[in-house]
Amino acid sequence: MTELLKPVTVLKGVAARRAGLYAKLGVSTPFDLLYHIPRSYIDYSAPVHINAAELNENNVVAGTVMKKFPEQKIRKGLSIFKAVVSCDGVPFTVVFYNNVYTFDGLAEGEDYVFYGKVTGNLVSREMNSPKYIPAGAPDTLRAVYPLTAGLTNTMVRTNVSESLKILASEPLEFLPESIKKENGLCDLEYALKNIHVPENMDAMKRSRYRLAFDELLNLQLGMRMLRHRNSDAAAGCVMSADISVDEFKDGLPFRMTSAQSASVDDIVKDMCGKRPMNRLLQGDVGSGKTAVAAAACFFAVKNSCQCALMAPTEILASQHFRTLSGFLTPFGIRVCELTGSMTARQKNTVKAAIEAGEYDVVVGTHAVIQKDVVFKKLALVITDEQHRFGVGQRNALAMKGENPHRLVMSATPIPRTLAMMIYGDLDISIINELPAGRMPVETYAVTGGYRERAYEFIRKHVNEGRQAYIVCPVIEQSETELKSAVEYKEK
Repeated sequence: MTELLKPVTVLKGVAARRAGLYAKLGVSTPFDLLYHIPRSYIDYSAPVHINAAELNENNVVAGTVMKKFPEQKIRKGLSIFKAVVSCDGVPFTVVFYNNVYTFDGLAEGEDYVFYGKVTGNLVSREMNSPKYIPAGAPDTLRAVYPLTAGLTNTMVRTNVSESLKILASEPLEFLPESIKKENGLCDLEYALKNIHVPENMDAMKRSRYRLAFDELLNLQLGMRMLRHRNSDAAAGCVMSADISVDEFKDGLPFRMTSAQSASVDDIVKDMCGKRPMNRLLQGDVGSGKTAVAAAACFFAVKNSCQCALMAPTEILASQHFRTLSGFLTPFGIRVCELTGSMTARQKNTVKAAIEAGEYDVVVGTHAVIQKDVVFKKLALVITDEQHRFGVGQRNALAMKGENPHRLVMSATPIPRTLAMMIYGDLDISIINELPAGRMPVETYAVTGGYRERAYEFIRKHVNEGRQAYIVCPVIEQSETELKSAVEYKEK
């Protein structure tokens, strides 16, 4: 497997610049490239007539290139390339923007199958920036890859093809035949080939199933190793079950839901055990996870220990600081905030107080895990939205104490079975009910045809003084069909 593990520059056409682009996608070797899985596929096998194409949607249309026109320079930095294509005698135009390379690939008199968005009307139709393959090409199911600016689908496809040739000369397999047979799995080499260049849709699905199996198996093995490692550790602070959290609950300005109370009971029981707690607290936004975390802090502080809560952003950290202060300060519990934007003088003052034990609960961002942050007796570590932190960052916080108890909070809605796989090293508590009076969140999935209605809905509520936000899958426009944040902002 030596060639597959060499730098990606061993592939033809991959010099330092393209290697740098691949590095942004986490690809540094031909092996990595084989696991750069397509995000979707274009099926060129069933083209429609241009007159039957759905306007303002992506379509597959076959045709003959009748005439290519010279480059048109619209303005500085923008060139347009056009060609007239005949679909069974009906002409339509294909247009490419600043892409002479793709345009030069077309030859007059030759037949192609095009894929792209069709615009126009009953009289004149146009396809903008289409992808295409020669008519009669054997592989009509083409992969579409996750890309970064400067890297095209054609580049990735070419480099993947070469990586597959290396794989053919260096067979690769991780699973014994018995496991493959028992689970109906194809060979790994077949899976890697057909995930990139599928023989047909069935072959692609079989390949995806095998690769998904491998991924989940690796995840389960890793989680089992973590759980085994944690089971051998002794908690640095075993807390007393004689200390009650009822005082905290009674002092809240609201009554905890049964799900919140059950979660608090789970946490208290864990922290009274001989092994360090490793628990996931999952619940929707507004379900009351912070109140549960505050109860955990209350219990730890009453056991003469310190707590730390780390959030991924300063905004979220400040929000937690205000909320926890409101919950805990009435009980004489001292809460402080530590973030990167504080002045050096402010940080030094807070750090000295933490080390002296003058603060019971520390809320902050990555600043909490800096080397010069020393705790007197850290026994409970809480991370919010832990998927935003790397393993090293979470461990760095835990290393501030001696095998501290760990509580992870997440608002990401994960089905329980999947959560048990993803967080296999954690026990799980789920807050599945909202506090009294809290309105439920309504979620709707709509197609592009409802776009204007969605905009009108947003416009109506914004005019009433409310706010809205649009989440885009990419920041800047690239060769993909994904809508970018920059594009939406301009629109």
